[in-house]
Amino acid sequence: MRNLSLDAFRGLAILTMILVDSPPDFETLVPILKHSTWEGITIADLAFPGFVFAMGASAAFSSRRNIWRRAGILFLLGIGFNLICGQIRIFGILQRLALTYLFGILLIRWLESPRKILSASMILLAITSLGFHLYAPQDPFNANQNLSFAIDLTLIGQNYMYLGGFDPEGIFGTIPSTASMLLGFCAGNFIKDQNRSLIQFGLILILLGFAWSSIDIISKPLWTSPFALLNAGFDSILLALIKFLPDKIFESLIAFGQNPLFFFLATNLILILLWKIDLYVWIWQISGLSSAMFAVIWCLIWIPLAEFFYHHRIVVKV
Repeated sequence: MRNLSLDAFRGLAILTMILVDSPPDFETLVPILKHSTWEGITIADLAFPGFVFAMGASAAFSSRRNIWRRAGILFLLGIGFNLICGQIRIFGILQRLALTYLFGILLIRWLESPRKILSASMILLAITSLGFHLYAPQDPFNANQNLSFAIDLTLIGQNYMYLGGFDPEGIFGTIPSTASMLLGFCAGNFIKDQNRSLIQFGLILILLGFAWSSIDIISKPLWTSPFALLNAGFDSILLALIKFLPDKIFESLIAFGQNPLFFFLATNLILILLWKIDLYVWIWQISGLSSAMFAVIWCLIWIPLAEFFYHHRIVVKV
C-alpha cells in the first residue's frame, strides 16, 4: 500500500541528497548547502537522515519483503558504487542504509508495539551517547579520538575507511541511524492511523534534541543522539505538512520518491562520468551560473524522466 504523502517526502529527501552532491564548486557554495564539517546542522545534513526516516515510515505500511535479500543487495551495490568512485571502502551511504534497514525491520518485527519501538529508539540513542562518554570522558566527541573512529580503525582498518580517515558511515553510527528509522516508523504509524498528533510528536522530539545537546554535540558525521532527534522532529513536522496539502502539487516529488534508489545511483554515476571527462565543470564555467544554481538545474533536468516513470508506473525495486 503506497502513501503518496510519504512518497513526496521521500522524493524531497532524495532530491536534496542529489542537490548537495552535485555542486561543481564547493568552495564558492553557500554554506547552508554544505555538510557541517563536524558540529552543527545545515540543510545538507537533513537529506540522508530524512531518507532513513522515510524508510522507517514506509515500514509502518509494509515490512513483509525479504529483508535479508534486500539488505544484502543494497550493501553490495554500495561496495560497487565505492569502487566506481575509486574508493576501496567497505562502508558508505548504501551500506549504512542496508544495515539500518536490516536492524530496524528486525526490531520492528520483534517488538511489534509502537510504544515498545519508540522506547527502543530512545534506548539506542542512550547507548550511543553513553558509548561516546565512557570511551573518552574528558572529550567524547574529539574528531581524532572518539568511539566511532576507534571501532572502525580496529575492525575495518584505515585503508578501507573514507579517504583513509574518519568514516561518517562507519559501524557505530548504525546504532543511532537505526533509532532514526524507528522514529520514522512511529511517525508512519501516526499517518496510518490518521492520528493528527504528528506535529506534536515532532515538536517533542525537537525539544528533546535541544535538551540533549547540552551534553552531546549536534554532529552529522557522528550521527549523535541530539542530531537524530532534531532531524526526526523536523521530518515529522514536514511530513505532517505534506500530508495536509493536496498530493497533486507534489507530483514531481512523488515521482522521485517512488524510485529513490534508481535516481540516486543514476544521477551520481552520470555525475562521476562527467567529472572524469572534465565536462561538468566546463559546462558550469561557461554557463555563468552560481555553483548552487547549477546544482539546482542538474536536479531539474531529471524531472521529465522521473515523471515518465511515474505516469507509466515504472518502479525499480531492490
